[in-house]
Amino acid sequence: MSKTSKSQLIHSATHLFAEQGYAGTSVQEIATLAGVNISLVSYHFGGKLGLYRACLERLGFSTLESTESCLQTCASAAEFRVRLEIFVDNFLKVHIENREIVKIIFRAENTETAEIEGVFRKTFIKNGNLIIEFLSHAKKHGWLASDIDAQAVAATLLGSMSHLVQIDHLSERYFGKTLRDARERRRFRDNLLRIVLDGASNSLQSKKKKIPNRKESKS
Repeated sequence: MSKTSKSQLIHSATHLFAEQGYAGTSVQEIATLAGVNISLVSYHFGGKLGLYRACLERLGFSTLESTESCLQTCASAAEFRVRLEIFVDNFLKVHIENREIVKIIFRAENTETAEIEGVFRKTFIKNGNLIIEFLSHAKKHGWLASDIDAQAVAATLLGSMSHLVQIDHLSERYFGKTLRDARERRRFRDNLLRIVLDGASNSLQSKKKKIPNRKESKS
């Protein structure tokens, strides 16, 4: 019963925090939606803020675990590419299945962000640093161009994926495409990596044709 009530509270709180925000959601609303006694919020989480942190940690640690598993040290450019593909696949799958938590993260008020900074540092920030380290390793071995900023590439990857998850309901409504479809996730993954990585790879940079300037074209 204890484990069930705890999971029910997290599930209900996630939905309400996503729709109404932290400040706009009461403990009583959460308990009512979960169908449990309000005292269990304090018993399991120490209060509303603890429950809020628990909601974020569920996605944060899940994402971090996946990243640590996928982005391990590579021995070749081919392995680098494959591991990055798996990472993107897993990131999209986990986040689309937890879209409400993603919504909570992006609508979090500044006052709450300060209080839950520890959660972000242990999970989301650490996750971002792992991606930067993975890309920096690839750059060091010549699998990415030497003038590429690993942090910028990581930000582009994470930003693009997070944004697409946020607007997935609009994509489904107007274009009939959703990231819940594994084929659609693969399509986005392949296009994203082609844009971000192929545009940054040494092989493509070396193959680019020199574009003549105006003086050269006139002569």
